[in-house]
Amino acid sequence: MFLRGLYIRNYGEKAKLIPEQDRSAFVSDFGKTLSEISYQRGVGHSVLWGSQDAMVYLVHLLTRKKVPEERLRELLFGHGLERESLTAVSEMYNAVICPTPPVPKLDIPSKKPKYESTRQEREARIYHTMAKEFRWTYEQVLDLTEYQIFWYLYLFPDEREHHEEIHAMAHRNGDGDLEGGGAPTSTPGVIHFNSPEEYEAWKAKQSSKT
Repeated sequence: MFLRGLYIRNYGEKAKLIPEQDRSAFVSDFGKTLSEISYQRGVGHSVLWGSQDAMVYLVHLLTRKKVPEERLRELLFGHGLERESLTAVSEMYNAVICPTPPVPKLDIPSKKPKYESTRQEREARIYHTMAKEFRWTYEQVLDLTEYQIFWYLYLFPDEREHHEEIHAMAHRNGDGDLEGGGAPTSTPGVIHFNSPEEYEAWKAKQSSKT
């Protein structure tokens, strides 16, 4: 958001300096360009590492807003964007900001839930859990990184494997083969019949054994 605001401040006022015949194209593309700005790639990434204001604000965020921006400007960028300072910030950046991986998928047939949760509702669950279980404040939860939030929303690899094993066990028949569907038969001693005819055939077989 900071980079988008910086882009507006830097280029929004300059739009009137563009020749009139080119101005309409610039203005029409301005919103699209703005929406695509990201600190992780492209123009946004270049602006981040090339702007003193952006770098100061980045370190301000990395220190959880504990150090005033003006103090950071004086300590790190008093003589501009020096290589040593940028290297230090880069190490801080890589220690805190980590790209999120693809959403993990369970090797289980998908089942449409009765109620669909939005992303906002899933993230709100994190706030609710932290507040209820650990008495976290709203501000403490806000300090979580995107990567941390991602792993609060999804299962870890060993947890996914455990869920898949439970699903496989619940859908095996008496011979150890996976069933094509129907009710789980994991309860010992319980036999499932798909029709009255199948039940009668089973009874006849049992009678012949006696």
